[in-house]
Order: sequence, then structure tokens, then C-alpha cells
Amino acid sequence: MSGENYLDLNGSRAVKVDIQIPYLGAIVADVEMALPGTFTGTQLLTVGNLVISAAQNRGGNFAGEFKTQLVGGFGGWPTVLTAQAYQNAGGIMASVILKDAAANVGEKVNVVSDYTLGQFWTVEAAPASRQLRILAQLWWIDPATGITQVNNTRPSNAISSDFEVIEYNPAKGLFKITSEDPASWMPGNTFVNPFLPGPSTISSTRIVCDDSGEMHLHVLSV
Repeated sequence: MSGENYLDLNGSRAVKVDIQIPYLGAIVADVEMALPGTFTGTQLLTVGNLVISAAQNRGGNFAGEFKTQLVGGFGGWPTVLTAQAYQNAGGIMASVILKDAAANVGEKVNVVSDYTLGQFWTVEAAPASRQLRILAQLWWIDPATGITQVNNTRPSNAISSDFEVIEYNPAKGLFKITSEDPASWMPGNTFVNPFLPGPSTISSTRIVCDDSGEMHLHVLSV
């Protein structure tokens, strides 16, 4: 994929991007801009047909360039919560704890499969992400909306768009791929590998775009 308009941050052209999309956890993207800039609030990173809603983790200007690290979502999960005790004779639902934690740090959460924790629960004075690690069997962040999905099975769709396998490491199940359709290469989706008899399921994806306009996907299969 090439051209000036396929790679931008909030409408401003980016020159380099390195995106990590895990099966479990948050998307992390390192972005380099050609010109100095100031970016605050929700960030929209566009790579071809893939749009990622994220927040700045760190970044700034140096030597006439702007470099930033973005994290999927709204940037709140590292925030330390105020300690709080919960009590409900009828049982405390996990969704109550997670939604309260998300609301307190500016995140949004969708709990698909809920369950009861018992009559008592204590939220420690610790990063809000600790509640995710304790209570979520699976959590991931929807790229387009930034909403944290909890106990929501990742979609599994067969990739039908064209792609080319440039490199393949069978010992690691690692593919280096070119594609005009990065949005399809999400963890959980499947693709037919010409080097194997059956379909492969994506475990994680790394998208690397350099300043020459080239994009490669480093895809780890299950």
C-alpha cells in the first residue's frame, strides 16, 4: 500500500507507524509525524481502511518531529482508583465493579458475559486495569470505538481479500504479509495459508508502516 493519504493521525499525515494488536489487552501504536504538532484528547489513527480510536500515552516534539505512543481506548485504565468497598446481600455483579471503574477513569466498557462475585468486594487503591486483570477472563479494545470488551469472544471471520505471504516461519507460526485490507487482520480472524493444508487463526497482529509508503503485517497464528 502506498500514497500520502493512507496514513494519518487526526487528519495530519504520519510518516511511520508501528501498531501492536494483541488477542488480549490494549492496542499500542507508536506514531511519527513529519511536522511538529500538539495532539490531545481522543486520537483517530488511520492506516488504510483501519481506524483506531486511542489516547496518547506519551509523546512530544523533538528536532522538528512529533512522536507519540497511543493506547487503544480513552487512556484511563492506568489511573489509580480510590479504594472502595461494595456490599450487596443479593450478590455483586462483576459488571457493576467494571463499569464503576471505567466510569471513574474515563473509559467505556461492554461486559458481555456477567457473573456474581458474592456479597462483598473491595476495590483497592490501584490502577483501574487491575480490576480488568482480576475480573475479565478476556478483554480487548474495539479499534473503531475504543470501548473495552469484557468476556466478549473476539469475532472470527474468514479473510476474503487478497494478500501475499512474503515470509513464513513455521516454527513460530509467524507470517509477514502485504495486504490492502489491514482492517481484516484482527486477532480471531482466519485466513488460508498457501503453505499449510487448513486455515490459520490470528493470535496477534503487528502493522508496520515506514516512511517509504510500504506497509507490512507481522501476523502470529495460533
